[in-house]
Amino acid sequence: MTSSADYKPPATAADAATGSGTTASSSSSSSSSTMASPQQQQQQHQIHNQLSGAQAPHSPNLPSRIASVMIMGLTGVISRTFLYGFNDIEVKGLDRFKQLLDSREDAERRERGLLTVSNHISVLDDPVVWGVLPLSYAFNPNNLRWTLAAHDICFANRTFSAFFTAGQVLPCHRLKHSPHGGLFQPSLTQAIRLLSSQPFVQPGFTPAPLTSP
Repeated sequence: MTSSADYKPPATAADAATGSGTTASSSSSSSSSTMASPQQQQQQHQIHNQLSGAQAPHSPNLPSRIASVMIMGLTGVISRTFLYGFNDIEVKGLDRFKQLLDSREDAERRERGLLTVSNHISVLDDPVVWGVLPLSYAFNPNNLRWTLAAHDICFANRTFSAFFTAGQVLPCHRLKHSPHGGLFQPSLTQAIRLLSSQPFVQPGFTPAPLTSP
């Protein structure tokens, strides 16, 4: 089905936003390329100042949660019906994967994120593959995956945007189709946050201190 690997996120949300939680390597002979320009330093300080007055992200409101339960649940029902109604399915390691999901059901006790990786041959593979899970999992979006999808396909209009957002999908800009593509786009920062052990409100949330080099 899928292969999973544990992932430890940056220490704070500020690390993900300012880049202080990541590292980049370069040769010692080109030290000037590793130093931020005055303009970049100013932008980093502006981001830090905004985060200093910000609160930790809150859990989605009730209408959003209801929409997610409906979309994720119905998609799970359709996917499971297609898999087991029209195909002969054999899943290896499903019991172990369900045990892992059960151990993470209480978000407050999670100690790390869970990253699932699967190859695919069509845009339908992501929702359909989760049909192997019992329906009791399908109606619990708090313990189901978030994923990235092409902005130019899945978020082409308001209807698609509302549907895929409720289906826990983040818009990803691709360089071939958008000038906003690349690593430094909001959806990737959001994905890092969602990979944290407790992606929403955390007690004692404070941005990491930012100092000039």
